[in-house]
Amino acid sequence: MLTLLRRAPRLLCLAALITSLPACAVSRTATTPATCTQGFTYEGAPVSAEVVAAFEPYVSDRAPPIVTEINLSAAQGSNQFAAASRVGADGRVSVDLPKAHYEYQVIGCAHDTFVLATKRAPTGGSAVLKSVLFVRLDTRDAYGASGQERARQTFISVTRRVPMGDRDTAEVTMHGDNVEIGRSRYRDTRVSMHVAGGTP
Repeated sequence: MLTLLRRAPRLLCLAALITSLPACAVSRTATTPATCTQGFTYEGAPVSAEVVAAFEPYVSDRAPPIVTEINLSAAQGSNQFAAASRVGADGRVSVDLPKAHYEYQVIGCAHDTFVLATKRAPTGGSAVLKSVLFVRLDTRDAYGASGQERARQTFISVTRRVPMGDRDTAEVTMHGDNVEIGRSRYRDTRVSMHVAGGTP
């Protein structure tokens, strides 16, 4: 399916909307933020902010993402990921978790990769921790709950995480295939990253 989506992304994304397919891959080249936001959905709704939050490691660990893939199909309607996400007028998707408020915003997408600017504000403190995530959606055959039969399921994976700073004021933008994190008190120069096909 993903091979077909890469060959004719616009037509098949439209077909996905009409036939209510669970997820839609993005174009091989960069597209508009609005198109990327519309593509970063599952069963007609934005991807759960609680699911995205699971990719963020503890700040105290100073580690890359420990959780790197989640089964969106299994998470849908589960007790483990039951917190309801809210969508703001600016497109930010947020959720209130037991120990933090978490939100993300789709900055852009290219080569089957979505770029998200995220923010976590732990409850009981003043920190607002920001990061940039590169994530992908993939629909493929996988074993179901019984472990006996296979069915089409959609997965979300993180391929790259760039930590920013507490209350970082830098703007995160995407120009073509390039993601930029602007200057702030944490960096004197802009950070530029290229989103390429394959592994970013």
